[in-house]
Amino acid sequence: EGLCCCDWLFLVYFTLLLRWTFCSSSCLVLLVVVGECWVRRLWVQITMGDTSIDKLFEGDDNSRLLARVSRLWEFTDCKDATKIYHIDLVLVDEKGGSIHAQIFPPLLQVFKPLLTEGKVYYLDSYRVKTSNKSYRPVANPLMMTFTKWTSVEQCLDVPFNFPTVVYTLTPLNEVSNFVDKNESFVDVIGFITEISTPTMLRPKSRDASSLKRIIQICDAK
Repeated sequence: EGLCCCDWLFLVYFTLLLRWTFCSSSCLVLLVVVGECWVRRLWVQITMGDTSIDKLFEGDDNSRLLARVSRLWEFTDCKDATKIYHIDLVLVDEKGGSIHAQIFPPLLQVFKPLLTEGKVYYLDSYRVKTSNKSYRPVANPLMMTFTKWTSVEQCLDVPFNFPTVVYTLTPLNEVSNFVDKNESFVDVIGFITEISTPTMLRPKSRDASSLKRIIQICDAK
């Protein structure tokens, strides 16, 4: 699976030649070298996706993608945590590219048991569209949504240097520049010194209430 026609022909051809070399030692060394190159090529095909995040385009026709679920969280009703509106993911590919993905009902129950934060998966038959205008977790103009045709298969032979997380750090003294701006999330590093109890808040721009929690962060320096 995953091999093109020429790959299968080469496999058959290589097998036949390998049998023939038992009586022709002069060709054995050459075939071993060729075979090693082919095995490396085959391993790359098996362990890598057919595309990368930076090559994605809008629509349903993108090729298979190999990506790690760097982050996974549920967006729930603030009054009822059991009511999930959608599942959000940050996907990272082997090049370090990142994209935001969402899963909506009724597909939550289909894909939720298949995905674990930190693991790497082959994703196919997904949809790519323009990113949301607000609260983008990564700096990518595109995002992904799962469809009923989307397939998910865990990759067990993960390259050792496959990225785990992606971020764009903002110095703590610049965080105030993002007040009243909701285009994207803000990434910071620091020590959490205090966490308040949650309170309910109703913003002027929304009809529903939101959960508010105050977190104090101190610069690591």
